[in-house]
Amino acid sequence: MMNDKMVMAIAKAVGKEVEIKTAEQDGKNIIVTAVAGDETYKAVLSERKNQYGTYYRVMSSEVVEVADEEPKEDVDEVEAMANLEAAKKFSEQKNAPVYVMSNGKRTAVIKTDSNKARHEKYGYWVAAIFENGVQVSA
Repeated sequence: MMNDKMVMAIAKAVGKEVEIKTAEQDGKNIIVTAVAGDETYKAVLSERKNQYGTYYRVMSSEVVEVADEEPKEDVDEVEAMANLEAAKKFSEQKNAPVYVMSNGKRTAVIKTDSNKARHEKYGYWVAAIFENGVQVSA
């Protein structure tokens, strides 16, 4: 979604060289967050077309305060290990090879070679999900 024409339109509007951080569609408008030096701008762009192609018009732009990133949740190692142990026991019961994904809070056992048609369509499917060392889905 981000392209050079967006960068040029915002740079022209704020009078500085900018770098686009995010861009999201909101109906017909595109809301862009851009950084120029130590300032962050929020701009609303409108996509326009003419005989030369697509261009962007800045409908509004303003300097915004950037909130500090929220601290990431600490991983409970005891819970993560309990989930992995439960997933290991589950995978030992299966005859097919499995793959385990964990983010510390939740552990999922992913089958990798069962139900081949579904696997090819979606990439993988979940065999079981564990939370707090207990299986919460089949």
